[in-house]
Amino acid sequence: MECTAVLLPLVWIVSAYWLGGVLPAVWVVRRLTGRTPEEWGDNPGGAGTLRLAGWRAAVPVVLFDVSKGLIPILLAAHFGWGDCWLVATAIAPVAGHNWPLQRGLRPGGKGLATAMGAGLYLGWPGSPPIYVLGLLTAWKGGWAPWAGIASFPLLLLWMSLSGHPAWRLWAIWGIVLLLLLRQWDWIRKPSFG
Repeated sequence: MECTAVLLPLVWIVSAYWLGGVLPAVWVVRRLTGRTPEEWGDNPGGAGTLRLAGWRAAVPVVLFDVSKGLIPILLAAHFGWGDCWLVATAIAPVAGHNWPLQRGLRPGGKGLATAMGAGLYLGWPGSPPIYVLGLLTAWKGGWAPWAGIASFPLLLLWMSLSGHPAWRLWAIWGIVLLLLLRQWDWIRKPSFG
């Protein structure tokens, strides 16, 4: 096995993690309000941006966060890397968003939009309609994590029933585990307000 066959995927995974740690919510909210989401006592992600700076600020933040989950796995699959590399590539940006190295591994965002970006590729073509159901649940419930709580179990079920390759299911399970770890306090004691 050539060194580049291992080195390139490793560099790609580290880069995907690093990209995940880029938190546009911090920049956007600071630019619009003069303070960061943390200074407001909020989450540096799409939902926090929506609460602090409105939907016009939140839309580009969410699109960026979704893209940083989607693009690394999409390109890694295009490169034809093996299943284990693809699983790690799908998980890396979510880990980076949740615990960014750029912030000294202090918690970042909750990782939901980035996870949904990776899930777009992993669960295609079922992921978009399932995400719509999750987002409607979040909107109705008034709590952003409901989007993931509703979407990911349905996505796993649909992927299992539709015969998706096992590596894709393992990637979604890894992402779900990261979401649970990052949102554990919210899941135990949801703050609906």
